[in-house]
Amino acid sequence: MLKGNTKKNVKDILDFLVEHEYPNVLSKKNLMNPTEATFKDVLKFIIKDWYPGFECSRLHNDVSALLQDLGYPYPIKDAYFKPVGSPLSWPFSFRSTRIFCVI
Repeated sequence: MLKGNTKKNVKDILDFLVEHEYPNVLSKKNLMNPTEATFKDVLKFIIKDWYPGFECSRLHNDVSALLQDLGYPYPIKDAYFKPVGSPLSWPFSFRSTRIFCVI
């Protein structure tokens, strides 16, 4: 079961994707257990919505730099982006992705 903050983060991300017409089919279940490819696609879509010039060569480096520029208050480790489908990475993945949805 997802904890309260994680549930809210997932809901906010899904709401953003629906509102901004994300072109792929994505359910809450898919987002709660994303593949690495799905996570990257969703994150790139969200970032490009508010920063159309975003180019991503190395996801973890590029996203980490953006989060730090935005004043994200937590340390960002490259390892957070590698095991995306792991339950241990979900809270960070959702929290860091949500920040782009609520800017």
